[in-house]
Amino acid sequence: RAEALAAAGIEHVEDLVEVFPFRWEDRRAFARVADLKPGGSEATLDLRVVSSRLIRTRRRGLTIFTAMLADSSGSIKAVWYNQPYLERVLANDARVVVFGRAALDRYGRELVLDNPDYERLDTDDETGIHTGRIVPVYRKLGGLASRSLRSVMHGVLEGLQEGDLIDPVPAEVRLRRGLAPRLMALRATHFPPDDTSMADLALRRTPAQRALAFEEIFLVQLALAD
Repeated sequence: RAEALAAAGIEHVEDLVEVFPFRWEDRRAFARVADLKPGGSEATLDLRVVSSRLIRTRRRGLTIFTAMLADSSGSIKAVWYNQPYLERVLANDARVVVFGRAALDRYGRELVLDNPDYERLDTDDETGIHTGRIVPVYRKLGGLASRSLRSVMHGVLEGLQEGDLIDPVPAEVRLRRGLAPRLMALRATHFPPDDTSMADLALRRTPAQRALAFEEIFLVQLALAD
């Protein structure tokens, strides 16, 4: 992954954390299987794997992994293509949170989730990176799709500490303007807290986004002052 990002010009942590999402998806509210309708809205579901099957088709290189997923209200089949490793990840009785839109299968008889985003959680986990929260969506970068980039970004931001990144805005200026520290603003922009307004995110007016916007304007003013 580091090599792939380097090929795209992302060689340092400072480069990576400034690759911002182009949108966010609200995956905070959980639906029930019984509530799903064909062609309805995308939904987040907290489910258990009842059974699964990996199908190796006659078409070279094409595999189909299916899993029957259930909650207390019912069950639904999920289908993924060319991801044979899911046979190990989504074993029977595993807890998985999925995000996707239900639709009828090609025969028009069964409701399925076609290639939903997923995240396996431990029994006691309350949230994850890809589901059960406001989720950042990134454009493909260095061959990494949004899901992979999201994992890398989360790991990097969680591993950083105050002082690891150069802050171009003096601390007294941030304090006077009521702006969050740079690392806090970066974390809240990439992975917004649960109480964040989706409208504010879309309009780039959350406190974290305003702090980063001020930083950009501050640097421009410094350049003009030279």
